[in-house]
Amino acid sequence: MVVADYELSGRSDSTERYRADLTSAFKAPHPDIDVTVDVVSWNDVDRKVAEMSRDGNPPDIAQLGSYVHFADCGELYAADDLLSIPVQAGFVQTLARVCEYQRTQYGLPFVASTRLLFHNKKLLAEAGVKRPTTTWAQLKDAAEQVKNRTDARYPVALPLGPEEAQVEAMAWMLGTDGGYTASNGSYRIDSEQNVAMLTWLKENLVQPGLTGPVPPGRLDRKDAYSTFVKGDVAMVNGRPSLLGAARQASVDVGLVPVPGREDSAVSAPCMVDWVSAFKHNGNRGEIGRFLDFVYADENVRTFAARNNEHFRSTLGRVKIAFA
Repeated sequence: MVVADYELSGRSDSTERYRADLTSAFKAPHPDIDVTVDVVSWNDVDRKVAEMSRDGNPPDIAQLGSYVHFADCGELYAADDLLSIPVQAGFVQTLARVCEYQRTQYGLPFVASTRLLFHNKKLLAEAGVKRPTTTWAQLKDAAEQVKNRTDARYPVALPLGPEEAQVEAMAWMLGTDGGYTASNGSYRIDSEQNVAMLTWLKENLVQPGLTGPVPPGRLDRKDAYSTFVKGDVAMVNGRPSLLGAARQASVDVGLVPVPGREDSAVSAPCMVDWVSAFKHNGNRGEIGRFLDFVYADENVRTFAARNNEHFRSTLGRVKIAFA
């Protein structure tokens, strides 16, 4: 099993410990099934699995950013081939449908997260920013005040580096009614709205030096989050688990919907991580039993408790858009 590293910032052994505890608990009632887990950085997991597949030695189970290529090549088991009916019924159906390729579910949704704008209340107060940021213009003004009146290295962090640029970009796209696809479902990355958004970011945040010392194209999400937890970022679009990490570090955090050109964006991007199973080794029965165990309610709750906190209900008006 090849899985992604879910450490939020820096490096610890939380993911390894969770997986070790899970496989040990599975091993007790299934002594005939050996489970070996390889934890890999999100930057490398897709490449590693692709190389293993190309070399004729894919893992039985893999956590992937994209499974469609393998499904198209006929390498994956369908969810119906693996999971019990109760486990399949337990998936959030919106997420399960997103996991389909040619009307067959090949990806098993493991975790999903949306984005909100996190801000460091202490830094904004020092800068004299007195109201929540709801528009791009307000965000720019707040960032300028932070730069001029505080020692924060990043008035606003803009992580568009290799790690997860597609989600950060989509958060900004949705703020101006843009997105990756046109109304007919085809890709339209170079739409008028998207080009206008990127131009605005470049001219209003990047060129004035409001995005910190690392260029956005080289700043990864994990590095941006780590710097926020250290108190050196005033504002950043973040996922739910950032809230718990920041609070543990005694950062006073504020949360608002992602800003838009004219008002808060009414949609937020949702990032879904998939689990898929390869046919190569023929271990369908063993894989199915293990995945039924992984997706048991108590095990899902354990993972969620280690990695997430709930957002306040006041943010409930934000809708979800899937990349």
